[in-house]
Amino acid sequence: MNNWAEFRHFKYVLAIIEHMGLRAAAEHLRTAEPNLSVQAKQFQENLAIQLFRRAKDGRIQLTKTGVAFKPIAQGLLDAREEAIAALIAVDRAHVLCPIDLCAGPFWRRIRLILSSVKDNSCRPWDRGPAERLAC
Repeated sequence: MNNWAEFRHFKYVLAIIEHMGLRAAAEHLRTAEPNLSVQAKQFQENLAIQLFRRAKDGRIQLTKTGVAFKPIAQGLLDAREEAIAALIAVDRAHVLCPIDLCAGPFWRRIRLILSSVKDNSCRPWDRGPAERLAC
């Protein structure tokens, strides 16, 4: 298991890939370009991978690993958001969740965890889409 990589690294590198360059990604993230460059370089070095190459004109060219990175990183960041939403719903004791959260892949993975909670009178995963909102 690699304990070095953090969500911010995935977010930063994903922005570089989506914007096909450091300058546009830095503007989108509202951070300094040198900071973004350092983060991306450290991410790649620590994992011993190369996600992109810089062309002479400053643009980036994705490697095959970089092409694969985009959906993997997006899935990870989406799962993070779903996990946060699920925890907030459980904490607020009403497990009111949006339909897309209850139907998403993350929700399916945590059904067993949530079903083990003592007060689970509202179990949206056992309900239809219209009934979930009533929980």
